[in-house]
Formats: sequence, structure tokens, C-alpha cells
Amino acid sequence: MRELNTKHRRISILTGLAILALVLSACSSGGTGATATPVGTSTVTPTVTINDQSVASGTVTVADVLSVGPGWIAIQSDNNQTPGDILGSTLVKDGDNQNVTVKIDPLKSTPVMYAVLYSDAGQTGVFEPTGADKPQTVGGQPVQPIFNVTGGLPSPTATLTPGPTPTSAATVHVFNSPNLGNFLTDTNGATLYFWKHDAPDTSYCTGACLETWPPFLTNGKPITGDTTIQGELGVYVRPHGRQQVTFQGIPLYYYSKDQKSGDTTGQGLAGMWFVVPAGGFPTPTPTATATSLTPAAPTETPIP
Repeated sequence: MRELNTKHRRISILTGLAILALVLSACSSGGTGATATPVGTSTVTPTVTINDQSVASGTVTVADVLSVGPGWIAIQSDNNQTPGDILGSTLVKDGDNQNVTVKIDPLKSTPVMYAVLYSDAGQTGVFEPTGADKPQTVGGQPVQPIFNVTGGLPSPTATLTPGPTPTSAATVHVFNSPNLGNFLTDTNGATLYFWKHDAPDTSYCTGACLETWPPFLTNGKPITGDTTIQGELGVYVRPHGRQQVTFQGIPLYYYSKDQKSGDTTGQGLAGMWFVVPAGGFPTPTPTATATSLTPAAPTETPIP
């Protein structure tokens, strides 16, 4: 009898465990105990593809936008190599969006601009860049490729007074770099640069651009301080009468982040700024060309 009671107890325990297992299984497979798919496990990487283009029509076309969730593509001006004012924005759907058109204010455009991808995280369909709508990121970095503006920029105007007016003619010298060869400097050895967007005897660098790239000024026709300079030095008269030195007709600039003689930290920036070859430009005038969607590293790279 005792063995029979023990057997019955074992059967009861096993039966109870089986029932408990069935209950737990039912809870985990449906009803209010269902487990949701974890949020944020999407393997989609947000990307933006944009080409260099003119803004003369008042629009910018973004070739491709891959957004994680609904979002916004915003065109922003350059503010010392960071995204500045928002000139226009367009709502994009979750996933792939091609040939997205963004209306902008071309009068506020800058030579280099950004296409920034934001999430539509606040009020649906309302762009709130200073509120809930934040830039989408990859590896902790915002998705904001740059592009060069090839036409439609505001007419050159003087909005900045770049340093004191020289009292004498500027003297141009040559610095020799093992990587870059001979390039032009001022009398103190400060590197001089040209911008591929400028035209002969015309500077399109204005406003904030002049803060980053101050013009190389003169008072009268500049002087050649080295016989290895093979190109004519001249003068471009900026609005309000300032005289900027030119080389083969192209205006010359400093880079504000160069610290000492021979520094070339502006070389190759945005694929548009380069040191000035003392032997002359390889073509009559350096013209803008299509460049990479990401800015070139500020290191010594071959002169175009």
C-alpha cells in the first residue's frame, strides 16, 4: 500500500509539471504575453547620394535618399565647414527615395553645401530641426554629404572687410615641398591658394567664405620675388576697391587654419581648394569639375 501511495504521488507531480509546461507554452505563443520584435534591430543603413550641381533654378536634386523611417532631406549652407542655415527641405518616405527635389533660396547658397538626412520623429509631416527631428546617423556620425555648387551663386559682394589695406605692393615668393613641388606664398611664407570655382578676374568667395579664405591683398601691381614663378601676377579689384592678387588671372587666398610658414592644411579641401603651382596652371584657367561626395582630407595631395 505504501508503494502504491508513493507511485500515485509521483504521477501527480509529473502531471502537474506537464500542465504547468503547457500553460507557460501557451502564454509565450500568444495573448497578452506575446513578445514583440525588438525595436532598433533594422539592418538598413541610411544613405544620401548627391552630385555637384547648379542652384540657378532655385532647386537642388538629391539623386538618392535611403531613410530609416519617414524623414526629411534638408539642404544647408556651409558655415566654416559645418552645416549652417537650412535653405529648404523635403519630406521623404521610409526606404529608398530617388531624384528628390528640394526648393531652396539660392540667394543664401554657398560654394559648398550639405544634404542632411533627418528623421521625422516629432509631429508627423512637420519639419522640426530644432526639436524632435534629429539627423540620422551611421556610426555616430550624421548623414550629411557635401556637394559643390557649380552655378547660380549670389553675385559677388563684399560683406566682410578682410584685414587692413596694404600700404605697398605685395611680393609673391615660392616654397618648395617634397610632395607638392614649388607653390606660391607671401613674403612671410604663408601658403597661397586658389579656388576652382572662381573665374578669371572674378572672385565668388564672399561672406563667411572670406572668413575661412581671406583674400591675398595688395596695393598696386604685385612683385615677383622668385625667378621660378612662371605666370603673370595681376590685380582683381574687389567690390569697395580692395585689390586682390591674381596669378594668371585667378584670385589668390590664404587659409585661416594655416599656422606657420609652409603649412598646407587647406590643400584639397572639398576638392576645390589647392595651393598655387609656381610653374603655372596646367590649363588656361582652373575650372570646377565633378568631385567626390566627401571632402578631401586636408593633407598634401598632388596639385591639379
